[in-house]
Amino acid sequence: MNLNLFSAIAVILVTTTPIQAEVWSPWVDLANFKPDAAPLKQARANRGHSTKDYKIQRIHEGSGDAVNIDEYVVRIDALPTGMNKAQFFWHVRKNLNNFFDHTVATFDGFSSGDADDWRSQSNALLGTIMVFDIKTFAGGHDQAAVVVSRFSDFSWVFSPVTDDGLILGFGDHPVAGNREFGLREVGAHMEFYTRAFDRVYPLDVSLLQGTAFKGADDLWKSFQTNLETYVNSNGGSATKKTPTVPGGNVPTGKPQYADVCADPAVKLSCN
Repeated sequence: MNLNLFSAIAVILVTTTPIQAEVWSPWVDLANFKPDAAPLKQARANRGHSTKDYKIQRIHEGSGDAVNIDEYVVRIDALPTGMNKAQFFWHVRKNLNNFFDHTVATFDGFSSGDADDWRSQSNALLGTIMVFDIKTFAGGHDQAAVVVSRFSDFSWVFSPVTDDGLILGFGDHPVAGNREFGLREVGAHMEFYTRAFDRVYPLDVSLLQGTAFKGADDLWKSFQTNLETYVNSNGGSATKKTPTVPGGNVPTGKPQYADVCADPAVKLSCN
């Protein structure tokens, strides 16, 4: 083949073939966030809580083939009557459980002290342990614990945790990774969002990845719906946006960990 023609074909192939990394690149910050449990435990202990040992579930330790990347957004064109941005953010954060469909999951502190910490300050407090009580088949429950691993004035990150406690323990969280919640300004309006980069963690759940993804999708959609209703019922104006969930709830349609971990921007182990 003529070398010039071969080069031209090669350029066409390179420029027209989608770059898979572009799919997950907006979530690289969450992929690369690897919180250290020690200072989080210390921050909690400094507030007078009894010691609680746990391990942060990092995404490279997961067992699922698929990587979930998602973002669920509610556009806020007008805040509820009488609220400014800070007041609205605090109201939603401290009352987060009120915005969930309780047939899917409820949300509260691991201890009464954690619950008090969650509701007492305008910002989420580092090291606070919160638990999602996820409803499972046949009326069962799955305790999915998370720790506040990062925060700012208008955002916080939950990282899933696991413990070995047989009594008063919470076991494994269904996923490993990070989930962020926040309120951001976009032009003349605001957006309340939750976004995640995670992967099924325990081996038994990896056999039911689609079910796990569907349950999470139901929960975050209920958050959108209930937040939209709250704002619109209290003098504001809000619209839930179509979720961004590449691959949906189908594990084979999502980015595969073998591909994601090979992206040097992600900084994850493929072992």
